[in-house]
Amino acid sequence: VKVDGYAVHTNNILTGAMRAFGAPQVNFAMELSMEKLAQALGMDPVELRMKNVLREGSRVGTNTVVPAGVGIGETLRQAALAAGWREVDGHWIKPAKAAGGESSKRRGIGVACSWKNVGYSFGFPDHSIARVEIYGGEEMERAVVKCGVADVGQGAQTALAQIAAEVLGIPYERVEVIVSDTDVVPDAGSSSASRQTYVSGNAVRLAALRAKRRWEEGNRPAFDHCYYYPPQTTDFAPETGECYPHFSYGYTTQIVELEVDVETGEVEILKVYSAHDVGRAINPQMIEGQIEGGVVMGEGYALIEEFIQQGGFIKTRKLSEYFIPTSLDAPREVVPIVVEAPDPEGPFGAKGVGEMTVMSMAPAIAAAIHDAVGVWLNELPITAERVLRAMKKI
Repeated sequence: VKVDGYAVHTNNILTGAMRAFGAPQVNFAMELSMEKLAQALGMDPVELRMKNVLREGSRVGTNTVVPAGVGIGETLRQAALAAGWREVDGHWIKPAKAAGGESSKRRGIGVACSWKNVGYSFGFPDHSIARVEIYGGEEMERAVVKCGVADVGQGAQTALAQIAAEVLGIPYERVEVIVSDTDVVPDAGSSSASRQTYVSGNAVRLAALRAKRRWEEGNRPAFDHCYYYPPQTTDFAPETGECYPHFSYGYTTQIVELEVDVETGEVEILKVYSAHDVGRAINPQMIEGQIEGGVVMGEGYALIEEFIQQGGFIKTRKLSEYFIPTSLDAPREVVPIVVEAPDPEGPFGAKGVGEMTVMSMAPAIAAAIHDAVGVWLNELPITAERVLRAMKKI
């Protein structure tokens, strides 16, 4: 497959960091191209991806081998089976299309895959520092974890407490995590790049191991710390373009079932199967919460949210003009699927998941709309007006 890509310079305002920084935009173009390629080949879209999916030892475009712990194929397999695909003699067969709920509604199903880095990339230095303190007499009575992680809803404090408890062999309830007092907690870097479970989790794990060793040597209380540095990445080589861009990846497959009203252009998401390779699930319930929230956020990016600029001016400056999804817009059902392909460097094999949950929603929705009404939508958000225009209804 030969691909020509073009970068276009505009006079639009500069953009800022958003969940999965730029990756959903690229993935939308790539996965829609996969859908169109499958159609041109007369091949099932799941089967085409299965034939070309990354595997352990695969070499990527930067001429380096992908890091160990490659679960993209398993996310695709589990999501497809959950959504009704069947594998027969090595071929994948799509489920029969269900009728729409009303005479004006058409149903469709779409699939998309993605992968995204965990941690800082392209040679940018990454690290986290953690301190673990153990108190008690004959037995460990409590432990204190100090690590400057910004918990922005992802449940990082809970994950760090679980990691420390597992290493020390004490109940989770005996672990206190302090993250906010910069007078006593060391730096953990930013809560970005889906990195805190991996990077700070390793810092806590190793600090706990060292503190435990001091405890076993008779120190009361027992303190120790760890400066954790993940595997080194490298920037592009100017002559060849080769590099080792990322030290770990999370992998995702999302399958969307939806209805399109051919009279109004309205799109309703019925069901989403969201499968994620998390390496090792430190807290499955928190991961499922991440998946459900990310699915709704990805739906907003695909169908609702539009930042409008005209003549150098911003037209959507307020939330009364820039719409975001609410509970009324959420899919009727989200099916979280947790896949574990352990990363040998991650804490107990874990890697990140936070950003990966939004990655594949837009192309999966666009593919499902094409399956429902036979038109391609190449511009986001996919509003009712754009659907009708693509169907030549307006």
